[in-house]
Order: sequence, then structure tokens, then C-alpha cells
Amino acid sequence: LASDGIWNEAWSVDEQCPRVSIVTTEVTFPYELSLDNLVVPDDPIERETLVDDLTGVITSFAIDGLTSEQTLESVAIRALRGVPVGRQRLLQVTTGGPDVEAEVIVTDRCEANCGSEEEIASELAAGVTAVLEDENVVTETFQNTGNNALSTVSVNEAIVGEIAVQTTIVNDPPSKSPTSSPSTSPTK
Repeated sequence: LASDGIWNEAWSVDEQCPRVSIVTTEVTFPYELSLDNLVVPDDPIERETLVDDLTGVITSFAIDGLTSEQTLESVAIRALRGVPVGRQRLLQVTTGGPDVEAEVIVTDRCEANCGSEEEIASELAAGVTAVLEDENVVTETFQNTGNNALSTVSVNEAIVGEIAVQTTIVNDPPSKSPTSSPSTSPTK
């Protein structure tokens, strides 16, 4: 082997592997849906089932907008018709606001040749926004859930709000090469 070159340089510093930076970019999408024919049940158990089905539907089509390096971390329904989910009071029909308010969180993890935070967030936003705002896909997915409250729903408007981006960079500590530590012979 040659005594110079990139591999010798990489191993020459304290006989350790070079550090690897792992860049994780998390993008939070506020998501609002205005729906025709959404029936919000008065019964708390039926309402919780509706929230679970809405979460499942949004999850299923949000995943379609991701690449293999991206992960859907969570989908949370925040409110139905302006009333925060989890409240026990009856939901009343309101006008002027979204029927469903949700939050979608997606991450991208990169270990080499990562773009800037803006590039990564832009790529994430483009893919996820395209599917979240596709009213035909959203309507069809809702209608195929098997939930009666969603079977006749059609989407009037699907809006992704202003995204929030958080980037974390972790430098993995270098590890010793397998041959860098002296080994002892077994003794009898």
C-alpha cells in the first residue's frame, strides 16, 4: 500500500476513523382542511374514532410525498371545527374556519453531502405539500376509510401553512480501528 493518500490521512489522526456528521432536519407543517359533508359525532367515542381515522388518512397520503431518506415522525389532529381535540364538550358547527386542523412532522436524515437547511426543507416541503394539498387524492382517501363520517366527505380546500424548520447536527465520535488496540494472546 502506498504511504500517502486519503485513507492514510483519514487514519493518521490518533488512529481513528474520521468524524461523521449526521444532519437531521425536522419540518413541521401546519395543515388545514375545509370539508363538505363532514359529520362530527356527538358521542366522544365516535368522535375519537373519527380523529383516529383522520390521522390515519393524513398519515397514509403524507407518506406518499416522502423520499427514502425522509421519515414521517407524526401526524396530530389539533382541532375539529375550531375545538381542540380532547375537549369533552360537544362540537358545534362554525363558519369561516377549517374543519380539521392538524400538524405533520417530517424529518430528513443525512450523513454525507447534505445540502443547506433551506435546500433540505424546500425538498421536504415540495413533496409533502404536493400530496397534502392534492384535493382529489385527499377526498378519495377519506372516502375509502370505511368510516361513515368520512364516506361522503369532499375537500373544499387543503392548505399547508408556514412551515417551521429545525436542524440538528450531531458529530459521531470517531471509533478506534479494529487493529489500533494491541491485543493480548490468550494465556494458559
